[in-house]
Amino acid sequence: MQGVIRALDVQKKASYIALAAFYLVSIPLACLLVFHFEMGVKGLWVAMAAGITLQGIFYTRLVI
Repeated sequence: MQGVIRALDVQKKASYIALAAFYLVSIPLACLLVFHFEMGVKGLWVAMAAGITLQGIFYTRLVI
């Protein structure tokens, strides 16, 4: 989607989406899953997948 986002000239909004997805969702979720629920590396993978999925959903809405 990065090419489409560049073509639409909405990189600033996309960068805010990426920052929010990773700094507000992935990192806190990773800390919660790894330390509180003691999931270890699996918790890191789940948190990263959640952040990337959220970013993809918002990128799709941005493009549409």
